[in-house]
Amino acid sequence: MKNTRKMKITRIKDGISSDAEDEVIVDTFLTVSLNGKHVASFICSPSLEEEAAVGYLFSAGILNSIYQVKKVTKKEYNVDVQTMEFISIPNPPENVITSACGTPEEWLKLRKGFKLPRVESNFTVRSTIITSAIRQLNELSEIFRRTGGTHAAALFESEGHLMCSAEDVSRHIAIDKVIGKGLKSKTNLKNSFLVSTGRLASDMVVKAVYTGIPVVASLAAPFSSGIQLAEATGTTLVGFVRGNRMNIYTYPERVTIS
Repeated sequence: MKNTRKMKITRIKDGISSDAEDEVIVDTFLTVSLNGKHVASFICSPSLEEEAAVGYLFSAGILNSIYQVKKVTKKEYNVDVQTMEFISIPNPPENVITSACGTPEEWLKLRKGFKLPRVESNFTVRSTIITSAIRQLNELSEIFRRTGGTHAAALFESEGHLMCSAEDVSRHIAIDKVIGKGLKSKTNLKNSFLVSTGRLASDMVVKAVYTGIPVVASLAAPFSSGIQLAEATGTTLVGFVRGNRMNIYTYPERVTIS
């Protein structure tokens, strides 16, 4: 299935009605299971489903090494990830995940059994590299330019080299997809920074925490839950990256001024 489709519409401009054709974004329902056991279902774009599934299992703290993965099987819009050894899922996350706004800090309390790691890293990145990465992300957002219906995310190394990128109807799954792509190519996520077009709530920031990504930046705003989680886990959080300015909310020492 393609990410977009053409549809006939009625367009009104300057008080005049006319028949037209518009390109709209396609969304689908994907289910993820681990060793045959259902873990989560979510709305996403119909592409990179295997990467989305693997990325989600890592960004939810269920898996912690790509070498745990034995096989990934996709059948229609169901992806099963099989592991080398049995992996228990204590109090698994939400069964159905929407692309709605992020949840507050109480979200963490509901995830009993999942211990949040602390991001320990000497990684640094220049401020101009971050602004350049956001500009590149906007340029890479081809589906958004055509439809206005997607979010985008990407991973960059410290000198601004693009590692991988993805677009999705959900800003959450866009991050899962780039994490999955990065893991698939054996990228060292701890030596990269993540950029996103989405607002940074706790359920967005935690994806970077579980995968060891030290810096998260977005052209959008952070939520208080995202800032609190970043502060508690040693993650550098950057918001409102626009033009030559940005706001650094936590651990500014990782961003050097240039």
